[in-house]
Formats: sequence, C-alpha cells, structure tokens
Amino acid sequence: MTNDPHDTVKVAGDKLVVVEMYQAALKEAGIDSRVTGPVLDPGLLMAPLDLMELWVHRSDLDRAKATIERVEQEKRHHPPDRQEHPHPTSEGQPRPGGHGPHTHYNPDPRP
Repeated sequence: MTNDPHDTVKVAGDKLVVVEMYQAALKEAGIDSRVTGPVLDPGLLMAPLDLMELWVHRSDLDRAKATIERVEQEKRHHPPDRQEHPHPTSEGQPRPGGHGPHTHYNPDPRP
C-alpha cells in the first residue's frame, strides 16, 4: 500500500447534492474526500449539477464504498418525509365585492 497523497480513486459520480451527501457521510466516518467537477462559471454562479465526482485515497476505498452503500440503504429504507397539504378550498374565504378600502395603505405619504 502506498502513502502517496495523490493516489486517489473515484468512488462516486452524480448530482452535486448526492455527492455532497456522500461526502458528509465520509467525513463523519473519518474519511477525507474531494469533490471535483467542472470549474464554476462566475457568470452562471453554479456548476452543472450532474457532473460531480467524489474521490478518496486508495487506502480508504473499501471503507468509503461501505459508507456510501450504507447511505444508499438508509435512503431506500427511510425516504424523506413528505408533508401532505390539502388542496385549497374557497371555504372560509371572503366573498368577492364587500372589501372596503385598505386601511393599512396610505396613498398620501406625507405625515
């Protein structure tokens, strides 16, 4: 096994949000990693979201793969909670017409 800090291998390639989720899990497991991808265009202020890669040192490869697999299993078994919101209804809404002037708005800004 080599101690060369440049001996790295790619462990994931996906959208930025997914790669960052993996990177957070690797950090929690004590594994250093680097996200690479296209250079950010200062005019666009964002990177293409599907071209990011996650790299680790070769000596951490097995642990990194196991950590990423654990994250994937957790995602499959615990999908994000989605709040259900009822469809809006007209019940309880004011009737058209009958609105008086807006008392909180003063068209004359002079004191």
